[in-house]
Amino acid sequence: METNHKGTIIKVVLGILLLLGALYYARILFSQETTLAIFILSGLGLGYIVTRSEVGMATGFMDFFINGNRKRLYGLLMLFGIGACVVAIIHFQTALSGAVPQYVSDGSQQTIPGTSAVSPINFGLILGTFLFGVGLSLNKGCGLGTLRNIGYGKMRHMWTLVFILIGTLLGQRLTYQLDYSAIHQYEVQLYLPLELGYIGTVLLILVVLSVIAFFARRYEKKHGPKDKINDITFPKLTPTKDNVSQPLLSSSLLTTLFVRRWSRLVSVILITILLTLFLLSTGEPFEVTSPLVYPAVWLSELIGVNQVHPAFGDVREALSSGLFNHPNTLFNLGIILGAAIYGLTSGRFNFVWEMKWKESGYFALSGLLMGSGAVLASGCIVGALYSGIVNLSLSGWVVFASMSLGMYVTVKIMKGRISTITKMAEEE
Repeated sequence: METNHKGTIIKVVLGILLLLGALYYARILFSQETTLAIFILSGLGLGYIVTRSEVGMATGFMDFFINGNRKRLYGLLMLFGIGACVVAIIHFQTALSGAVPQYVSDGSQQTIPGTSAVSPINFGLILGTFLFGVGLSLNKGCGLGTLRNIGYGKMRHMWTLVFILIGTLLGQRLTYQLDYSAIHQYEVQLYLPLELGYIGTVLLILVVLSVIAFFARRYEKKHGPKDKINDITFPKLTPTKDNVSQPLLSSSLLTTLFVRRWSRLVSVILITILLTLFLLSTGEPFEVTSPLVYPAVWLSELIGVNQVHPAFGDVREALSSGLFNHPNTLFNLGIILGAAIYGLTSGRFNFVWEMKWKESGYFALSGLLMGSGAVLASGCIVGALYSGIVNLSLSGWVVFASMSLGMYVTVKIMKGRISTITKMAEEE
């Protein structure tokens, strides 16, 4: 017990030092370029919140498709609905001043913040999000989940990340080919308020979310277990005698401050506040997986494999000022740091390798599919789905359908064949 107590103290001290180090680095960035500091602090906040919360972008879907449990899916629907309502107010206020969606701007007009998430609906988006859904299911986590788990000490996800990076390189080339092909001449790009107005768009979103919630409840009644739900996501974070030192964290105050998971409602509110501040200060939506193409190209060229194909022209230009001067790279670094800070300050951080080598091929495939799929779709479950829906884009709903189909098909085929897609007790 004494050894466990000392180990927990060391973790908490390391967590506080890591937080102070991250804040000091952000202060340096503020003196250079404010945007860079905002990106790393926002990523840190998102990483901390999703690690501590009961709202998981990927796990909400996976728990539903595997176990028939709608609770985490309801958390996601709540996140989408509240986010859309708040963002609609921001969009409406800027539109009153003459701002327009980014894709219709002539370059001289002010653009509505976040409307870079209004993606064209084309073959690449549909294929990419379907592939991403397949990869997400095999990995039991999206790009955000992969970075979060690395920060939390789950090193199996480092293996997945390597192949996500490789996948982004493949996706970048394929996207280039599709953009110059006849198939991408057929696409639709629609910011819903242009057709329905802001009130009409918000009402439609809330109605659609309510319909999804209704059918999710019916699905749970039919397919969910009759007794206890098999929770596939995280271990309970209530401190116990075996895994958390009682003398340090027995106080209810310390447990509340550092350990106890936040409820779905609290998590949704915190993520929405973070999104609002990020949108107002940068004008950009959240993105996680597709920007991993930047470190992928940087690492590739570091080992001597130069990406000279025209598909990488914009990426190489952005990297000319340095990898860590790229905002989205700092955002993703912040996610890892935020997850690590929670893991350490709660005393729960541990390095673990949760991968059977016979399954390594599945996890490599999951990384390739998520990396290539995210670039094809110009976004992942965060950048294309969440950011698309809350920024009032029709593309977000197409992503919802396509990605859900990819997850559903994968679960049906692979259930019980891989450790990340397990059967419920009554199915065995």
